[in-house]
Amino acid sequence: MGRWGDLTGVGFLHLGEYVLLLSLSRARVGEILSSTRARVGETTAVPSRQ
Repeated sequence: MGRWGDLTGVGFLHLGEYVLLLSLSRARVGEILSSTRARVGETTAVPSRQ
């Protein structure tokens, strides 16, 4: 039971790390998308202003 307990504990730890990395990557992707959208909006808005 000790081995299985350790395995499950390690599995939960890795699962938590995976979830944290996934959430961080999603946040970074969201920031990148928002920044790129803002840049595209500015670049597309410049010709229309002229």
